[in-house]
Order: sequence, then structure tokens, then C-alpha cells
Amino acid sequence: LADANDNYYLADWAAVADSSYFASDSVHPTSNGGYEKWVEVISNALVSISNCTSHADDYPQYFQNDYENSDHENSDQNWSSIPYGKSTVSNAGCGPTSMAMLTTVATGKDVYPQDIIDITSGYGSYTWTADPAIYDKLVGEKYGFEVEQVNVMGGYDDYIEKMRDYLKKGYMLHISGAGTDPYTSGGHYVGIFKINDDNETVLVADSWKQHGGNKEMTLHDVAYHGIHGSISAIKGNGGNGPCNDNLCSDSNTSSVAENLTEEQAQKIADYYNSDKVSASEWGLSGKNNCFSFSKWFTNALTSIGKTAIPGSGGRDFAHSAAEVGNLEEGTEARPYAVFSVTKSSAICGSAPCGHTGIVVAVDGDDIMTVEANFNRPQADIVHRNASDGYFVNTLYGNTFTYLDPILDKTKLGEIINN
Repeated sequence: LADANDNYYLADWAAVADSSYFASDSVHPTSNGGYEKWVEVISNALVSISNCTSHADDYPQYFQNDYENSDHENSDQNWSSIPYGKSTVSNAGCGPTSMAMLTTVATGKDVYPQDIIDITSGYGSYTWTADPAIYDKLVGEKYGFEVEQVNVMGGYDDYIEKMRDYLKKGYMLHISGAGTDPYTSGGHYVGIFKINDDNETVLVADSWKQHGGNKEMTLHDVAYHGIHGSISAIKGNGGNGPCNDNLCSDSNTSSVAENLTEEQAQKIADYYNSDKVSASEWGLSGKNNCFSFSKWFTNALTSIGKTAIPGSGGRDFAHSAAEVGNLEEGTEARPYAVFSVTKSSAICGSAPCGHTGIVVAVDGDDIMTVEANFNRPQADIVHRNASDGYFVNTLYGNTFTYLDPILDKTKLGEIINN
């Protein structure tokens, strides 16, 4: 229910609770860890439904050494003066301050440097300098987003390519370096919010006021003085999905347009046709039939996941998916709708076994789909005309089921933008 409804949230106690958290009756939490863990699960769920960030449609700017000129609409604590290790945030808090900016984007909630320090306090004098892999991970676990440590073994060129690859996939980065802007001579942590369409210009999250704050730089400028040992790659949750592009104004956004281009649609077909999609992994009866393609798309790229979708053929798929996912059905074609039509076929005898596929673009009467068929090798692009009477389902009335509310645009973006 939580996956299918944006107003329903799950505090998943069962996912984390083990026997050590319970008293001898196996019911009540213990006072030496059980209570605390239970509270953590509940509080994390409450964080996920709290108000959106005050930085919607913009990126936060926190200065470690200039609280007054930072964005801090809801923060009542001057973090610049907070003790940090043997110093203060003002002098040494680039790690938690840059991580707070990234976390605000990753969660779609206002998170400030003192919130990050509360999580990581007690883990060394200069936390991020000591072991960045540990502390980025701690923050991700607290706020429920993915942090992946990326080891770089091949020097400068490998460093550049790893950074570019993760940014193109929708990750943000947390990195360090020593030297000129965006770093300092004594070492400095910065974040990277995003990479532009040129695959070279990036938006840097910089907490050092003297640098002028967040700014666009080339990837090579950022990497030149970077410490090429490791990168923390961060993929946000935003309540419903990553909101790396525009924070919380639409929490399930990525670089996926309403209508796909023909080139992007072909990448979906090519991906499905390749060995990256295993019929056995997704429970498909082969890959060269329409039901299998619609099932893979719906299971792999929406929150329905690996759920059984019943039906005896393409005619049933859209209606069955609507029932499984509690989704809207209709007779109007929209991008990212799955369609089912009732068309006679010899392999079904006298019953109209029908056909199914995925709508990826609508331009007037021109409807572009990706679909598989026994008559063509696996998946391909098909252009149909809305007025030619093809899109009819006589069994269920509604031809289309709309997947866009539960579509994982980040996963789709990884396919169509690579």
C-alpha cells in the first residue's frame, strides 16, 4: 500500500527488529536498545511525511563560516559557532555543512549542519577527514537514502569518468581535495548537485564563503585538485523518489520528459532485447511476446515490483495491472500508459487474445509505443494512429492503465540517457 499510495507511509519495524530488541516475552522492546530502535523507526517515518524543504525549485546554500548569509529559514541555531572536533564548524566544518546541503536535496526536507553533526559526533576530531566512507553512510542510514562508496584506482582519468558516470545516473557526489577553488590549501569538502546536459559542467555545493558559494564549474576543474581515492555517491529518496534536479517540487523527477523521443524509445527496446534483461529473473515466458514486455516494464520500472500480474493474454494485461496497483484506467492514450486491445489472433483460437504494449509518446493522433510481438524479434517501436480504431478493448472497456504515478523515472532515466 505504501508503494502504491503517496499518502500512505510505512514505519517498517519488522524489517529491522531482531530478537535482541525484545524482552523474554518476545513482544515488548528492551530498555537497552529495543526502545531506541523502535523510536528511530517511527521518527524516520514521520520525517518522510513532514513538510517539504523551504528550498523547493532551488538548491540550498549553507556557509560554514557565515551563518547569517546562509539559507536557514527553520534553523534557530547558529551552526558556525558549534564546536566541531578540536575547532568549530566555521573553521573545520566543511564536511557536515556540504553534506547537509546534499541531504536537503536527497530528502526534500530541510537538514542543517547541526543535524549532521548530531549524527556523527563522537567519531573523531575532524569527522570527514578521518573516514568519509563511514560518516556519509551514517547520514544515509539516518535519513533513508542510498550512499555508495566508489573506489577510484585508475588515477585522474578514472576519477573523472567515475564522477561523470554517477552524475549522469542521477547521483550527487561528496568529494574532497586540496588546492585552489573549489578546495582550500588545507583541504576542503564539497558536494556536486548535478551535471548539465553537456556532461561536463557541474553545480558545486561549496560551504566556504570566500569562494562565493555554490557555482558551476567544469568537471575537470573540480577533479584537478581532488583527492582521487574515493567518492561518496548519493541518491536521494525525496519521499517518493530522487529529487536531485529540483528538490521537492516534484519528488519523483529525473531527466525523463513527458514524451520520449524515438531515440530514447529505441533504447528501451534495445535494453529489453539485450542480455541485461533475463526472462527467468522477471518470470517471463520468453521475451518475444507482448505480455512479457509489458510485464517486464511494469515490474522493473514501477513500484509494483516483482508482483504477479494475472491474465491469459495481451487483452488482460492493462486491466490486471490496474487491479494489482490500484491504478486509474481510461480510453485516452497518455505517455507511460500500458495498453491492452482485443484483436483476434490464430494462436488464441476463437477468443480474442489481444495485444499489449507501452505508450511512450503522444503527439496529436500519433501514438508511439514500444511493444513486443511474435511476428517481430522481441521489442520494437511502433507508430499507430489514434483515429484508426486500433485502441479498443471490448472485454474491459478501458484500453489504457496509467503507470505514470508509480513510474520510477530514475530507473527509466538510466536506460534512456545512457
